[in-house]
Amino acid sequence: MKSTKIAVLGNMNNNHFALCRYLWDLGYNVDLYIPTSEPKHFLPEQDTHRSYPSNIYNLEVELSDFPYNLTKYNFEWLEKYDVIIAQGIMLGFLSYFNINVDIATPYGGDIYHLPFFRRKNDLKTIIARAKRFFLTGTFLFPKEIFANFQSKALKRAKHVLAFTLEWDDEFAKLGITDKVRRIPPPIVYHKDLSKEQLLTAFSESKVRTILERLNSKFNLLILNHSRQYWRDHGYGEIDQKSNKGNDRLIYGFAEYVKMTNINPCLILMEYGIDVEESKALIKKLGIEANVFWVNMLPRKEIM
Repeated sequence: MKSTKIAVLGNMNNNHFALCRYLWDLGYNVDLYIPTSEPKHFLPEQDTHRSYPSNIYNLEVELSDFPYNLTKYNFEWLEKYDVIIAQGIMLGFLSYFNINVDIATPYGGDIYHLPFFRRKNDLKTIIARAKRFFLTGTFLFPKEIFANFQSKALKRAKHVLAFTLEWDDEFAKLGITDKVRRIPPPIVYHKDLSKEQLLTAFSESKVRTILERLNSKFNLLILNHSRQYWRDHGYGEIDQKSNKGNDRLIYGFAEYVKMTNINPCLILMEYGIDVEESKALIKKLGIEANVFWVNMLPRKEIM
């Protein structure tokens, strides 16, 4: 075991779990801390059929606690670590407690949304701001205060790993372009992708019978695992960054159904804010018989 002690905080999209598995293989002393507020389908057990080390811990961290219910928080235990890697809301929380991270690994909303969050100043919001100032001494709402610490965390990080060029504007706005490293952390663990492992996983899969049934009925199966998010929800740039283009897929699939003699099936996940709108679009296009909905699947089932 190498002497360097590494704390990894947050696990959105299961990306940090994949990173930790490689670090464990290399002999590093790594502990993974997962906020209880993160979606359950990003837990390690949702990512693999294999066993993994036990040094994974839950952290009782909730954005709703910020900034008026923080007396229960204490991050002094992080002093024992030589390296701190963090993402998500953990960046803002650590910044609030004046703890700098060595490596920030943003996954999406923690770089293009949280650091810049501001509520629209319509009349209702302006009145609410006045009330807040009278009660708390600040015009800012809790999430706006958190945004300041989120941006501060990214500015203070020694390195920021970049998944995509799409965040370059955000990096520039924060003035951190010089510390961005084009070294995206691994998002999958390759040992889960061997032929033998995939065959074993499929034999244990909960969706095996569904796929076999569909395969006997259709000539082509198309699986899209994206959450349903394609409409304008009034969030401006957040809508643009979060847009999965599900409507384009559905329109394109409808055209394909009309032009081919192949009997295809589009498998979609009943997951996301626009599920009902996607179903309505599918009905409108008359392709309900060629679309099959499944519950949201963990990554180990998708792979």
